[in-house]
Amino acid sequence: MVHFFLRLSYALSMLVLIIATGASAQDKPIVGINEDIPKYVQQLKDADPVVRETAAVKLGDLKDPTSIQPLIDTLKDDNPKVKTAVIRSLGALKSQEAIAPLSNLQTDLNADIRIQIMTALGAIGTGKAITPLSRGLKDQEATVRAQAARSMGLLKSKGCLPFLYTPLFEKDPTVRCAAAEALGLIKDNNADQWLMKSIKDDNPSVRSKSIWALSEIDRNGSNTGLIVMALADSDATVREEAIRSLRKFKGNPLTEEAIIQAGIRSDNKEIRKLSANLMKEFTGKDFAEDADAWYKWWKDAQAKKKAAPPK
Repeated sequence: MVHFFLRLSYALSMLVLIIATGASAQDKPIVGINEDIPKYVQQLKDADPVVRETAAVKLGDLKDPTSIQPLIDTLKDDNPKVKTAVIRSLGALKSQEAIAPLSNLQTDLNADIRIQIMTALGAIGTGKAITPLSRGLKDQEATVRAQAARSMGLLKSKGCLPFLYTPLFEKDPTVRCAAAEALGLIKDNNADQWLMKSIKDDNPSVRSKSIWALSEIDRNGSNTGLIVMALADSDATVREEAIRSLRKFKGNPLTEEAIIQAGIRSDNKEIRKLSANLMKEFTGKDFAEDADAWYKWWKDAQAKKKAAPPK
């Protein structure tokens, strides 16, 4: 009998959803309705925390909007595993209604819970999450601050930029890496000036992520000279990232010129070697480390392009 009324309540809630969206069952069939949802909603109140946790996970997997409110109501569960499962499911459901309730949990003493909140806010993916994420950037735990920065990157909103400058230069390298990654995902040219500083960070992971971010933001190859300089970095992972980043600009005249003038003409043997190899890879030509020969070829190639009739 209990299950009958639960199913009836579920059916009525779906009818309300159809009416609210202005669709009929004929012109907009409901996809993915699962008759087990009422059962899982009921299990959110079970005395066994394992049952409650499993139910929360199942509801997130099903991604049915009628489970949002029951999940929000379960955020008050005092079991951290249950609460974590609920938070993840709300993120999977991309529930904007959950932003305020999730924000209210940012004072939770459990850092893992706060990390999950930052992750869910990023998954929800709306500008309404910027304010709670900005508070997360001030959390006492570096792991929470780092996840807040990553989630801001997932929002890809220019509204996040003012909040990411301080994390890019804070004391914890994990947070600095996350902030650089976020800037690369947002792809706003205003971040160039910050990343030009962070590519000189004393931590190789931060330098590497900053190079990647610069290459993601740069649309015309104007910053490739800076990336060329990273070919001489003392850390192999940074050099590898510089090469990967430069490869994104294959065929770009500004990049080719930067590789020749800043790379092959460099006093640093490693930069000269890697720059010459890149130019050979890009063009199919091989002038070894002869910068003058490379530059003559490049100028001739640009002149031919200008002289060629338009297609």
